[in-house]
Amino acid sequence: MPRFPLVFLGFAFALVPPALAGSRSASECAARFYEKLADVRSGPFAKIAAAKALARRGDERLPGRLFLTPASGRRSGDEAKSLRIATGLARARGRASWAGDSDSRWIADRIVTDLSDFLGQAPAPYLCAGTENYVSTMRSYLDRIGSGSSETLTALADAQTTRTRRSLAKAYAAMRPVPLPHFAPSVRPADVQSVPIALDLRPSLTVGERRDGLDPMTTQGLAKAPYGPAIDPDLPPESRDVVALASEGERLTAIATLLGRAEARGFLASPASANRTETERALAELRPVLGAFRVAETRLEASGRMGDPLVAPALRAALSDIEVLDYLAHAAEEGPDPLLAAIEATLQAIMTAHERAERGV
Repeated sequence: MPRFPLVFLGFAFALVPPALAGSRSASECAARFYEKLADVRSGPFAKIAAAKALARRGDERLPGRLFLTPASGRRSGDEAKSLRIATGLARARGRASWAGDSDSRWIADRIVTDLSDFLGQAPAPYLCAGTENYVSTMRSYLDRIGSGSSETLTALADAQTTRTRRSLAKAYAAMRPVPLPHFAPSVRPADVQSVPIALDLRPSLTVGERRDGLDPMTTQGLAKAPYGPAIDPDLPPESRDVVALASEGERLTAIATLLGRAEARGFLASPASANRTETERALAELRPVLGAFRVAETRLEASGRMGDPLVAPALRAALSDIEVLDYLAHAAEEGPDPLLAAIEATLQAIMTAHERAERGV
């Protein structure tokens, strides 16, 4: 007995207002929608079986994991989704994202089964009601195992690019040199006795200013920054250059530049040897960026004792974000998985048929 169609019909009935229940317009819409669903079943849905057979086989030489552990902390919706999809792509070793994990395979099979039940159900008076909720539910399951459209992959890659640039800026800022202390100024007032020393000090806040919320010891005072922006004139300004990350060559350059800066500042050990292992050579042949990350992982492990409490996590976070971006960028270039794309096309066809049925077209 179908599972989702029963849930769908019961939920749809609950959404139908009493004035609309049993009306002629609802029945006519349901009849038109039922006819159009037959075209969806023979069209987009029929391509799912062929798409499932075209799943990418992948390459066992790929690592099967992300080399660098992603940094913890809050992520936006797109950033969290980017990490989830990149992790799935890494585990699948180039195979279809749903084929690399048993849970994902089960979800993919259930989506296909439920779509078959939905498209093959008998006509009902309230078939037009609740379709948006049903499609939204199916897409939420689809999002758990990957992306079904090139537009989504491109949008996620753009969001991850923005995050990666922020991480790179933080890593470079953490590696800036610490300012050296300065001696007291040599030029002092000629008549020290006549000029109070307090004039050279920063004036304190008055009682009235404290009542106005300018006390720097309070959250409101910190937010208003009564003493000006939190900058250090002894440090060079943060770089405003936009790091290019679109192509594989640009990502390789970003990795090399970041590691070179860390090595020059003493935060990263020099490479022990120029010779690469067989694994590193294989990764470099398949995906040069993954080969670079394999080398970076080894160097970071060797530099464990040199790890600065501020630089080390910032450096790892920036490299991890580049790795996530690389998986997303490759997925966007290769296009969406055939099965997920076929499922998304079927869901979109259901929505189009529903809209046309409601308009009476």
